[in-house]
Amino acid sequence: MHEKVIGAFIQQQMFY
Repeated sequence: MHEKVIGAFIQQQMFY
């Protein structure tokens, strides 16, 4: 897994 992918996933969840 890439750190950038995880960071984007967490950011999207926080935005929700």
